[in-house]
Amino acid sequence: MSPTQPEPVVVWSREPQDREGTPLVVMLHGYGSHEHDLFGLVPSLPEEFTYASLRAPVPMGHGGYTWFDLDPERLAYSSAAARDAVEDLWSWIASVKDQHTSVTLLGFSMGMAMATSLLRARPEEFAAVVGLSGFAVDPGESPEMQDWFDDAALATRRVPFFWGRDQDDPIIPEEHIDYTHRWANSSVDLTKVLYAAPATVWCPRRSPMWASSSPTWCCGLGVRPDAPEDHLDGARPHSLCTYLTLRSLHSAAGEMTALGSPSSSPSSRTT
Repeated sequence: MSPTQPEPVVVWSREPQDREGTPLVVMLHGYGSHEHDLFGLVPSLPEEFTYASLRAPVPMGHGGYTWFDLDPERLAYSSAAARDAVEDLWSWIASVKDQHTSVTLLGFSMGMAMATSLLRARPEEFAAVVGLSGFAVDPGESPEMQDWFDDAALATRRVPFFWGRDQDDPIIPEEHIDYTHRWANSSVDLTKVLYAAPATVWCPRRSPMWASSSPTWCCGLGVRPDAPEDHLDGARPHSLCTYLTLRSLHSAAGEMTALGSPSSSPSSRTT
């Protein structure tokens, strides 16, 4: 990690003495959220994994954080800032990965951009990636970003990549979706699921940030720590599809459990 970057805040599913020899899933939340958001999925996920949910380093106020500065209306950001954030995150992963049998990344929204960037920069380091309602970074005309990503090496490895999203996503612009689809088809072993109904996103009204009229502020999965009980069902499609994904990516043939159908059935699936 850079000398000025403090150690990240991490919520773990296991105590330190119980992590050795387990596969690790690193959970990366969305813009304006925090480390407890995705951690709400853990009870629905396979028990054999160790889950580490990280807090993004840049505070935004009202309990929200971002991985790097972002214009939420246009999804505009500095390529250099994004690269620095990913490199700092890698430094932390490198410090813990050797005690685990594998590392999988799970990112939501902006966290998916972080996860896919990590994978592209170091394709040999990750067993799989789960991306939910997010996008992959387009290096565009930036030589720095083009040289940093090693998509050619990634394409030879065909790392399993699950991408789940709402087909009418109001947050991620269409051009970001189009680029992500082109990149994923050429670089990873893609499983893509589109949901016919919008995923439930719950924003606590008593927090000024989450009550913002702009939908780009609402980057949670519906499992905030103070969410009322009747809102927790909103995360069930994401929980179940993530459960199925991790099972399919890491379990030996024949070990899959029949889990039933999610409450919001996929409208299409591409592998």
